Amino acid sequence: MDLSLGLAPTENKSSNEEQGAFPRHSPAQRLRLEEIFQTIKYPTNKQKSEIAEELGLQPKQVNWWFTYKRGLVKNATQKEVNAAFRAEIQMLLEEKREMERQNRVSCQACRDSRLKQLRLENELLKEKLSKLNPSCVGKGELSLELKLGLPQRSSDGTYL
Repeated sequence: MDLSLGLAPTENKSSNEEQGAFPRHSPAQRLRLEEIFQTIKYPTNKQKSEIAEELGLQPKQVNWWFTYKRGLVKNATQKEVNAAFRAEIQMLLEEKREMERQNRVSCQACRDSRLKQLRLENELLKEKLSKLNPSCVGKGELSLELKLGLPQRSSDGTYL
């Protein structure tokens, strides 16, 4: 009993097994189909019949080949587009991280400069306070604490 199902001659089985799949078209047929695909992506039924007759195939086989080939091209194109998008997203994320890093540095610099400015103002106010005549403070004028909105001190130095 022959179980080969008439798929391929015995001498081709080893080469087919090496390829991993049963080739449905000969290399010459595939080459001609590729040539036609370069000019016609969507052949009409009449063109499919002519191609099938030229290559010794059935029109359904030609139809399936073109459908499969268009799918391969679409997938390859989509992979390229996706890779380009991934690269662009990665670049934007790196730019965002760099901007955040620079903002942290500049914000720290801003905080440091504002702190220096406040310390200078504090020193100037201390100088002005030391130059004030202590005899004028509390005699008819508002005390420095009231002017600055600080809690008032009693005569013994405690806050009221």
